[in-house]
Amino acid sequence: MRDVKMNSIRSIDRAIDILESFNNEISNLSIDEIVSHTKLAKTTVYRMLYTLEKRGLIRYDKETATYFLGLKLLDLAGNLNSITSLKTLAVPLLIEMQQKTQQTVMMVVPDGDTMIYVFTCENSVGLKYSSYTGQRRSMNYGVIGKIFMAYAEQEQRERLLNLPISSHTKKTVSNVNEIMKQLQSILEQGYHVELEETNPGVHGISAPILDKNNKCIAAIGLLGPSVQLIGDELERCKSILVETSHQISLQIPSQFSF
Repeated sequence: MRDVKMNSIRSIDRAIDILESFNNEISNLSIDEIVSHTKLAKTTVYRMLYTLEKRGLIRYDKETATYFLGLKLLDLAGNLNSITSLKTLAVPLLIEMQQKTQQTVMMVVPDGDTMIYVFTCENSVGLKYSSYTGQRRSMNYGVIGKIFMAYAEQEQRERLLNLPISSHTKKTVSNVNEIMKQLQSILEQGYHVELEETNPGVHGISAPILDKNNKCIAAIGLLGPSVQLIGDELERCKSILVETSHQISLQIPSQFSF
């Protein structure tokens, strides 16, 4: 995101706050729930919702007196050609990787100092780690976040290193010097392995998707129970993931922009 010396438009910020109240876990909200989430006055929220509804970005259900995201958002999402193209290239290979490893597989793209999960695939039954498409995380989160930090420009990397790091588990690495060693190792090896640093009982592996200019335009990850991703099986899955990341990277066209 550009650093422009200009104030944002408050009404647009508020409208976006309302839209971001919805997620994969909460698809419909009452006006009181939206007020609670946004901390805006109820009259303001009502006017904003009415405007968004007129433009097709919000739907209202009279029977339940709740609001949903509108179908117009699908039209807007369809304009994200770069992400769509990347998914078209990557998804067949990611599905193949999931079938070979039988673990949760995901692809994530950077967005400013955050990252968005654009693809996930997991086993329908059995012991597994679950995630969902559309989830947004800070770029200093988890096994995939380390990939983006490693390939980030120096200014962004320093900014991310200065962000507070939550101790998700007893094994979370929070020392900046140790994190910098991890980032250097990623640049040298081309992958990252995390053992219960973000979630207890979960191991993870990640690798970058690089364009022709060696820019990290996405990252893929594999997460699974620590009782399964260990020893020879961890090494096997790591080899599969690294090879998959290479295959996807090789298919990125030279004119690809992100």
